[in-house]
Amino acid sequence: MICDFYDTPLDKEKLSRLVEYYSLDSKLDQLIEGYSHGMRKKIQLVSAFMINNKIIIIDETLNGIDVEAKEATKLLFEQYKRRGGSIIMCTHDLELVEEIGYRVLLINNGVIYIDDLIENILKTGSNLTNVFKELIDYEGMKNEIEKYF
Repeated sequence: MICDFYDTPLDKEKLSRLVEYYSLDSKLDQLIEGYSHGMRKKIQLVSAFMINNKIIIIDETLNGIDVEAKEATKLLFEQYKRRGGSIIMCTHDLELVEEIGYRVLLINNGVIYIDDLIENILKTGSNLTNVFKELIDYEGMKNEIEKYF
């Protein structure tokens, strides 16, 4: 159905492989309303990979899926990027951004704090988690927690 909506031919082989990667083969005859949170995320990913757009936009889509599906998704993202696709990802998983990302916009309270290539940040000897800790005054928070709790 998603292929019809985007006027994309249905590639049955591709669909079969995606369904296998996301362990959905025994679930396809069920209504989505009965799916778990993770299964719904997997359907979103299958749909995104089926329609072959130039850009995939995801918002916390990898949260709530099992480890095998997450690893398959990372491989699929890498292949998608190699073929010229772009991925815009909104996530709180900074380690994932470092692993699969190219460029990062780190936003806090609606303000862009960093707009840079990930490799440039890593070259400084830091990482996104440490940059974010600096942004939120992690040490101050840590000291306060140690004092009051």
